[in-house]
Amino acid sequence: MFILPKGLNTNRYITPGHIKMQRYVNNMGMFWVLFGLLASEAPVHIVYAGDNLVTPGAVKSIRSVLRNTAFPDDVIFHYIGEGPLSEFPRIDFIPLNKVARAYNLSRFFNRHADWGHKYLNAPANYVRFVLAELFPTINKMLWLDCDTIVQCDVVKMARGVFSTPRPIIAAARRLHHTDPINFKRYGFSVVKSMRYTWNAGVFVVDLGRWRTANMTQTIERIVARNDEKKFYIYGSQPPMRLAIGDRIEWLSPKWNADGLGHKPVRYGSASLFRLVAKRSSVGGQVPNETRQSACVLHWTGKKKPWLKGGQYISDWK
Repeated sequence: MFILPKGLNTNRYITPGHIKMQRYVNNMGMFWVLFGLLASEAPVHIVYAGDNLVTPGAVKSIRSVLRNTAFPDDVIFHYIGEGPLSEFPRIDFIPLNKVARAYNLSRFFNRHADWGHKYLNAPANYVRFVLAELFPTINKMLWLDCDTIVQCDVVKMARGVFSTPRPIIAAARRLHHTDPINFKRYGFSVVKSMRYTWNAGVFVVDLGRWRTANMTQTIERIVARNDEKKFYIYGSQPPMRLAIGDRIEWLSPKWNADGLGHKPVRYGSASLFRLVAKRSSVGGQVPNETRQSACVLHWTGKKKPWLKGGQYISDWK
């Protein structure tokens, strides 16, 4: 059955390509439902999205997931990219360009992204906003960015979240900095939970709750408001954070040790440096102890380990 996204202008967004894509995904979704009925426990769906530039990262990340889980047969991978991953021919592959057209991902782009953040308007960054529509028969998924290496059992982690009914996502809380959002310009009263932030490259999402809360439409409205008010300059992170609000289950920071791809900088305060470095350090050297104890290493930033000039290559290999 074709699922029509709620709240969308059908003349503007629903195209023959959208309908064809949805029929394909619905058919695949029924396969995953039957697969789950045969499994001893519900399968864990893990999704990646990226272009050819991050393909080496996706391959390594998938290997690391399988290497560190006690339940490799319970994992179902979905890859949304420019081409299938030759090393994993059985992975559910969906062409990125078709998803971008069918779901009009450009509607989420930040029109105010400065020259240093234009790369954040890559379509793959916004696939996370339409997972509930793209996979209408799946109720829970783990999103992993392609520039991650997993060092713990993510299957066990994903199965253990959402013990309470309120959270929509589960993610690791950042301790070192917050997203640059101008709350005054946005017109939003800052609640206590919004004083903390999280990185959208590693999270578990309850797609049933996402659909019920109309999160995709909420994000779309936030993006449209940003077009007028300009209260953030980054890509998918700020609108998702604003839409989720306090409906988040906090994971241990070890589940997203990010910042490994950022250029190290000097801090004026030694105490500030120690605070930043203890977590994962956006802009600071990441200690060996932090990297070794992390469950997910995340190369946020431009210095990806498979590129020339990449950082922490030994951890990636």
